[in-house]
Amino acid sequence: MLSLITAAALALASPAAEESPAYTVQWDAPAGCPGVDVLQRTVASMRSPEATSPAVPLVVRGEVTGSDAGGWRLELELGRGGSVQRRTIGADRCQALVESTAFIIAVALDPNFGAVEETTAEPEPEPEPEPEPEPKPEPAQARAWIYGALAGGVRRGAWPTGAAVEATLGLAGSAWRVELGGAFDLPQQIVAAPPNDDVSMQVQVFRGALRGCAYKAVKRFAFPMCGVLELGSIDARGQGLPSTRREQRLWAAAGLRGAVEVTIAGPVGLGVFVDGMVPFIEHRFVADPEPVAEIYRSGAAEFRAGGYLRVRMGAIGASDRRKTGS
Repeated sequence: MLSLITAAALALASPAAEESPAYTVQWDAPAGCPGVDVLQRTVASMRSPEATSPAVPLVVRGEVTGSDAGGWRLELELGRGGSVQRRTIGADRCQALVESTAFIIAVALDPNFGAVEETTAEPEPEPEPEPEPEPKPEPAQARAWIYGALAGGVRRGAWPTGAAVEATLGLAGSAWRVELGGAFDLPQQIVAAPPNDDVSMQVQVFRGALRGCAYKAVKRFAFPMCGVLELGSIDARGQGLPSTRREQRLWAAAGLRGAVEVTIAGPVGLGVFVDGMVPFIEHRFVADPEPVAEIYRSGAAEFRAGGYLRVRMGAIGASDRRKTGS
């Protein structure tokens, strides 16, 4: 009899076994996003203090990354008893992902979470469980963009230092661009060297350009590097001669363009560029009649620098990159 009383006393005095946790969570988020402690506090604030733990704990894994379209993306996995559910959620704020995840965990632990209790004396049927929120779709991504640009700058090399104006129409993908441009140099007066400085000519160059570019985008900045092919005409008018003389010659050149641009507001961006061009043809301009006086000989290379305003005008082939949970 004494042994039975002693055993009962020991059983009452021994501490109760600790209750197993309702869920476990592995949360991987970059700096700037709430951590796992914030997630667990949010879940606890949603659940009732009287809520019981399920027989089999819920296993939660979440990985947060930055989205290509801006904002944040969550890859969420919930498992219990060999069953696994996966889903992808997108949001503009990382805090919104934490709140959505906490809500999903609370619903998974208690399907009646969020149900409105009836206060009437008459017993009512139990309300249906709150539906789980649908994953937020990512915005549609365009395969290519059409844009236009207007540029101005200076050039030197093939001709004396002068100014030029350029307009461009382009098509851009995620890491490439193709551009068609048209430019003209402002008219220049070139005077022959003494003792023929009473002879001069006015020269103007019209250029068409085809550019193929690869570029790297970092946040609001882009760094294009382009190969350039140019074809155009040179319009030269002699002055100080017995009769006015006009010549039109072919301009052909190839080279490279490097640029840095920044998006300042929506579809509008500003940029600066530097060109290095090598003409295919050397041009020599002389004044007749005899003795022949050389007015100008074009240089072996041309360099340009300037700035431009770029405006994105529309999208081509927008694709819906939405993901749904399995």
